[in-house]
Amino acid sequence: MAGQQRHCRSALFFLVASVCLLCTPSLTAGLPDAEPSQDVKACEPSMPLQLELSRRNPLVQFKCGTTVSHLLPKIVGSTGTACFKDASCEGQGSLPELLNGVAEIVSKDSVYTVATSNVPVVDTTAYFLCSGDPDPKKAGEKCLVTIKIKGSAPIREDRQCTTIGSTVKIGLTAPVNEATFACGREVMALAPESPTRVFSDENCTAEADLATLIPGASLTRGTNLELHKFALSAFPQKKTTLCYKCHKSGTNDACKVIITVDAASATSTTTSPTSGARSVIAGAGVLAVVWVAAPCAGALYGTTL
Repeated sequence: MAGQQRHCRSALFFLVASVCLLCTPSLTAGLPDAEPSQDVKACEPSMPLQLELSRRNPLVQFKCGTTVSHLLPKIVGSTGTACFKDASCEGQGSLPELLNGVAEIVSKDSVYTVATSNVPVVDTTAYFLCSGDPDPKKAGEKCLVTIKIKGSAPIREDRQCTTIGSTVKIGLTAPVNEATFACGREVMALAPESPTRVFSDENCTAEADLATLIPGASLTRGTNLELHKFALSAFPQKKTTLCYKCHKSGTNDACKVIITVDAASATSTTTSPTSGARSVIAGAGVLAVVWVAAPCAGALYGTTL
C-alpha cells in the first residue's frame, strides 16, 4: 500500500506540474533590433539626460559623451539587464523586474538602446551612469541617465496579440459594445493602416470599409504597445466577422485579431482566449489529472470513487 501511495503521489505531482507548464504562457523576448537612429542624444557632464519609456514609446536610445564614455552598470558583451535603482547609483536593480516583462539594454555602435515588451502598473525609474572611469568608485566626470518608466494598467492575457501565427478571438454581444486589444513587441504594426478600414474575413485578406460592414463602428488606434479600442454605436442586423492583423513591419508575419459581432437580437457575451490549441492541450491535461486522481485518491485514503 505504501509503495502504491508513493507511486500515486509521484504521478499526481508530475501531471499537475505538466498541466501548469502547458497552461502558463511562455515569455518571448520579442525585442527590436537595436539599430541606432540618427538623432541619439549624448549624455554630457553638463547635460544629464532624462528619457521616458512607456507603451507608446517602448524603446529609448542614448550615448555617453566623449569625456564620460564608460557606461555603468557595465554591460558584458553587447546586452545586459542591470541598472541602478536610484540617482545615487549605488544599488543595482534589474530591468526585467522594474518593467515587469522582457527588457534589456543593448550596446551597438556606441549607442545604448533600452527596450521592453511590457511596462509595470505603477511609475518607476531606472538609472544609468556615463563615467570618465570604468571604476565607479573613482572620482571624475560623470553624467546621469534617468529613464522614467510610465506605468499602465495591465492588459488581459487573452487580448494580447503577441505571437506570429496565433489568433486572438473576441466576441461582442449586446449590451457589451466595445473591446480592446494590443499588439506585441514582435508584431507592433496594425493592419489595415487606416482606422476606417478592416478585413472582412477570418483570413484577414479581404479589406473593406468598416462603416459599410457595421455602420457606427469605430477603431481608436493606439501607438506601439498601447491598446487599440474597437467600439459600436449600434449592433448590426446580422452577425459580422471582422479581422485585424498585428504584423512585423515590412513583412507578412502576423498575429490575427478576429472580432465577431453578433446581431442586434443576440443577448449573450463571449470572449475567446488567444490560442485554441492551448485550450485543447490544457483540457486534455486536466482530464489526465482527473483520470489519475481517482484511483490515487482511493489508494491514499482507502476509499473507492
